Amino acid sequence: MGRDGAAPMGASDGRESDSSHPSTSEPLQKHPWRWHPSRSRPDESDSHPSWLRRRRHLLILSDAGKPLWSRYGDEGALAGFTAALSAIVSFVGDDGDALRSVGSLGRGRTAGDKAGGRPHEMTVLRRGPIILVAVTSTGESPAALRRQLHLLHAQLLALLTRAVERALEKSSKFDARERLLGGGTESLFGTLAHSFTWDPGTWTRAWLPLPLPTSWREMCTNALRDALVRGMGGVGEGALIGALITARHVVAVANADPKAGRRSSSSSSSSSRATTPASSSSGYYAGIDPDDVLLLCNTVRSSASFRRNPESFAPVCLPNRDANRFVYAYVSYLGGSTSVGERDGDEPGGPGFDSQAGKHVCLVLVSTRQDAFPAAAEARGKVEERMLREGLLDRISARVGGKETQLSDNHVRHRTSEQIGDAIPGSLLINRDIPEAAGGGDVASTPLLHFLYIRPLLGQYLTPDWSPPLSGRREQKRLLRAYQRVFHSMRRCHVSGDASVKDWDEDPFRTRERNKSSSGDGAETGSPLAAFFGGLRLSGSSSDKVDADVDTDVAATERRVHYEVSDDHVLLGCVGSDFELYVALDPLTQRGAAVAVCNRLCTWLRAEEAGLFATC
Repeated sequence: MGRDGAAPMGASDGRESDSSHPSTSEPLQKHPWRWHPSRSRPDESDSHPSWLRRRRHLLILSDAGKPLWSRYGDEGALAGFTAALSAIVSFVGDDGDALRSVGSLGRGRTAGDKAGGRPHEMTVLRRGPIILVAVTSTGESPAALRRQLHLLHAQLLALLTRAVERALEKSSKFDARERLLGGGTESLFGTLAHSFTWDPGTWTRAWLPLPLPTSWREMCTNALRDALVRGMGGVGEGALIGALITARHVVAVANADPKAGRRSSSSSSSSSRATTPASSSSGYYAGIDPDDVLLLCNTVRSSASFRRNPESFAPVCLPNRDANRFVYAYVSYLGGSTSVGERDGDEPGGPGFDSQAGKHVCLVLVSTRQDAFPAAAEARGKVEERMLREGLLDRISARVGGKETQLSDNHVRHRTSEQIGDAIPGSLLINRDIPEAAGGGDVASTPLLHFLYIRPLLGQYLTPDWSPPLSGRREQKRLLRAYQRVFHSMRRCHVSGDASVKDWDEDPFRTRERNKSSSGDGAETGSPLAAFFGGLRLSGSSSDKVDADVDTDVAATERRVHYEVSDDHVLLGCVGSDFELYVALDPLTQRGAAVAVCNRLCTWLRAEEAGLFATC
């Protein structure tokens, strides 16, 4: 039946396959975890039964009711539906109110469906003349959905700047859809919408760094900085930022301004509680807002033209830096002598990214000058020559390709990566990279199934590659949804005021109002989680259960620890002074054992941060 994400190969009615892996008897036409152009279902309309059964509809429309983009269906065939949505929003607005969400729009899928008959709910986010709407039956909170709509709006600005809003304000007849989709940009929105399920960075407001030895990362960062300062003339000549990215990770980020990001480099012991998503971008690593990094990576990874051409130079807006102006991104894949051709069947952000040997690393250099291509191309040559000479490209390619795992300069583990589920090559493996003392090991020897570790002040997060028993699409999606639910419920408790209102209902690109939150913690001693769990007396072996379906929008006060038991897992969540940790364990794990594993894992993560995060 209708569901979040796309149907497996050959499905025409949106029904989810019972198998998590495609059949081996037929050639794989599209990756079941990644977005594919066919998953937008352009043949469907609002009267189509399968369109009505979709679990998560995302739409962008003008206040005149004209559709700009829809996750499912043909925008032209949805004109009547979007006109009705616009009328509803305008009707509420005429009374001086703002429509934010509407619950229980219907039964959703039929009672006979395996997933039940959860009703659809509607969440609305208005940005001037643009209305963004989510109609879902996924059970996600309004705060989570507003975050998704906020990112869609940011991606729209990344393509067209605020000029699109000014044009719509001036004339409701302005055809923004033709301007938006005329350049083949549908894949940018499609991959972004698909990542709302599979990439925790979209709702944690953080990006995923590639774990590397500190010396390797320093060499990568220095190569980027030299390219910006010496190759492109530095800030005075318009050089802005540089990044090295892979298909799923960010290797390094550098700023042409040496003063940028200084505040984020302070020691973790003295750092304050992470700022809210509306906080100043100067507090993030390298002075670059995490959302801008996410949008830049999404633009590069999902664009077929970038993958086909050895060098590209294109305008892009970094909305958290300046939503009114374009900057210019130079994009080139490093390594090898041939161009990166897109193979038949390749998908945005999929195999086409690294389809040729040595093509695992992409260089992005951003400048404010429209004539910066020659300087960027020359700087690219120096970066590639330096990285080849120092062996960095081979080392990064080996790690991303699953040939080896290395976290420190003198510690290498070879691996034979098994493609399980939505594999994230290059990430940590619980059974190979995490020591047994920290909760690592094989499934039979440790209760640790998965974890999500966030450093909000750095705008980065860490999560291991999937491993059994979390090897199927449904198991992975279920755990990611649980992470998301707990993440938003914990933030409601620790951000001053209602985070769901302050973060996403105000327009950060227009008001630029920055709200900061502070920690109520003192400095921690010993194990980072010991004070929290000890203070809440969670060290016993009580088997009390917490209903995983509890309404997480019910605000609590001073709740820094979350503990729940379900049929699928034991889930522990902790908000520290400058980090957040969410750990999934075997459902039979007793509370005392769960707390002990969480403590040991957190201690190891804190000790290994230099190699896990891009902190150079």
